[in-house]
Amino acid sequence: MRLKVDELWRFITAAEFQAFLKDYPRPLEVHPPLERKANFRSYSDTTLGRWPANVIATAFTGRTTTVFGVRADVYQQPCVTS
Repeated sequence: MRLKVDELWRFITAAEFQAFLKDYPRPLEVHPPLERKANFRSYSDTTLGRWPANVIATAFTGRTTTVFGVRADVYQQPCVTS
């Protein structure tokens, strides 16, 4: 059975990503550490097991854009109120 990427990950905006990280209920490990310059970061919840199963969010910076992804099974869509 082949899974589509959009079934596993949700690609979100920078503001949604920051809100997700802020509101996540447990501490996350960041690899590589924020002090290091990097094009790719992964955020892991160690209570979910070992890598790669515990990676819940990623950020990738290309030449002109940054893509933010959060695992679909842990991401709750923010409520939009008018």
